[in-house]
Amino acid sequence: FILDLVSSAWPAMKIPPQVTKEVEVQMVENKGAKQSPPAEPVSVAQAKQKKKKKKNNNKSQAQPVITEGGIVLDTVRFERWYQSHPVKMIFSPTKGRCLVSSKDLEENETILTTHPLLWTSDENNKDNICRYCLRQAPNGRKQPIRCKKCKEVWYCCQKCRSYDASFHEGYECDMLAAWELDENYEKDLISEMKLLIRAVARKRFDRGLHVQNQPPVKDDFVNAKKKSASSKKHKKTPFNRSEATVAFCDYTRLISCPEDFPKPIVESVREWICDYLARLSVWVGWDESEDSLLELLMRNRRNSFSIWDDGSNGQRGIGVYVRPSFVNHSCDPNIEIRRDTSSQLQFYAKIPIKSEEELTISYVNVDDDVTERRKKLEENYLFLCDCKRCVREAEVENAKEKEVGS
Repeated sequence: FILDLVSSAWPAMKIPPQVTKEVEVQMVENKGAKQSPPAEPVSVAQAKQKKKKKKNNNKSQAQPVITEGGIVLDTVRFERWYQSHPVKMIFSPTKGRCLVSSKDLEENETILTTHPLLWTSDENNKDNICRYCLRQAPNGRKQPIRCKKCKEVWYCCQKCRSYDASFHEGYECDMLAAWELDENYEKDLISEMKLLIRAVARKRFDRGLHVQNQPPVKDDFVNAKKKSASSKKHKKTPFNRSEATVAFCDYTRLISCPEDFPKPIVESVREWICDYLARLSVWVGWDESEDSLLELLMRNRRNSFSIWDDGSNGQRGIGVYVRPSFVNHSCDPNIEIRRDTSSQLQFYAKIPIKSEEELTISYVNVDDDVTERRKKLEENYLFLCDCKRCVREAEVENAKEKEVGS
């Protein structure tokens, strides 16, 4: 700003060589144009801004364009997601967005390592699983730290609690403290509701919408002034367990389409989940509509991964991992998932993979028969699998049925 004032007040003042050169070139070009006033010297800041704008224009022109249903996708952002991994995104007319290998991959070679954007601990194990790192809470002297307000989440240590404070204390804690669920709610459904609340919290955090509600109507609600101060205090908290290059706007690119689900399912989740949380959100000052909650809920259902121990501790939570969500399904996949004791997922090559070959994982248990696999895929992911394995096994089953019938 000071350089701009100086340049406008004293045009004859010395300007750095690179800026002077640009000004001279501009004046020469304008000299031959009719009725064009001579170019005025520009400041250092203006010259840098012009150079940066020109560089960005050239970069955007050089990027390939991927269209999906007439919508131009941000390929620059997609490339940033996978720039350190042997993966790239393409658009297929029949499959939509999908991931392919960008080089030849050897068996067991790591393809992608990622953390979730949204996650929650499994309700069946919430009392001994850390809400932040999803590790088993330590026993003995170090007892798990419980949130004193909502009493719904636990942490393995004070460090994890402070890391999660931006989302929990700043946003979701009020919702969890206010809800009163009856015994008819199954634990898997409660886990899904908590993941939905985390999605709304992430949306509000990313948009910078600090809650400014009316004076509390319940004694255990903190007032708006204290809540806003708490949110600002934890605003710069590091998010080690969350994707550093992925934001809520990227999460909204994932498929949702509630209208594709059977009507009875949509009506059921509206009544049991969306209607209840919408009324609760008004109570705490969020004011989320049923439709917006339904959109988020169905997006979570279609894109979440179960977080298991590869050992024998069972499911520890569920999470939405944005970057691997574009990997398509196959009952005979070429990549598999390794899980550690935290929320991290590692995708590796199950077999040698050639460059430009599509990467696939299995959304269901590959040990199930073709009838069971297709049933689960239709119910949960709304498509009939026609991979080579399903087609082959379905033909065998049909032949057996004909033999029995004859």
